[in-house]
Amino acid sequence: MDGRAAAPGAGTVVNALATGRGSAFALDLETTATVRLDPDADAVSGAIAGAPDGDTTLIERCVERCVDRYGTGEGGTVETASDVPTAAGLKSSSAAANATVLATLSALGLEAANDPDADVSKTEACRVGVRAARDAGVTVTGAFDDASASMLGGVTVTDNAGDELLAHEEPFASHALVWTPPERAYSADADAAACERVAPMAEPRPSWRSTATTAGR
Repeated sequence: MDGRAAAPGAGTVVNALATGRGSAFALDLETTATVRLDPDADAVSGAIAGAPDGDTTLIERCVERCVDRYGTGEGGTVETASDVPTAAGLKSSSAAANATVLATLSALGLEAANDPDADVSKTEACRVGVRAARDAGVTVTGAFDDASASMLGGVTVTDNAGDELLAHEEPFASHALVWTPPERAYSADADAAACERVAPMAEPRPSWRSTATTAGR
């Protein structure tokens, strides 16, 4: 029961820490996950290529949540390899979670797609990874904005409090220039209370939906 899948990183349009609503866009930097499931294994063990001491809690939890929901509780192994810099604002955790969930579904013989006939919708697959990220403590809001952009591509607007997709548009640019500073900042260390103080400036206006849905055209 083997599966392999990839998911891209993303960039922030509006950070969700202030109001719970956020927006992000996909970037062409990928994380790949390889999952091998074993019905006789009673645990999941993870590895990160190039980082033997890396924290594998997130990817292990993604497999566990996925098999609990769509499988029969299988154990096994998961390994990720990534071109997405970590702790640099490029949503490396979301990419790892999405790639792992998709690879696990593949190992279970299930298809995830934006298609009514698919076994699992990509939006729901994304929610599995978001819940695993909360379990692993790598996010404050759940980062459904970042994860949805990574999973669906293009630009997304979300309500992270309810893991609700509010808008999704195709990419509005062909290229992006990304600079990553030498410092590293982890999402789980963000001061959510300080961000909430600027909520009045970040609250959407009544016309936000029309603005969000035309920005990508």
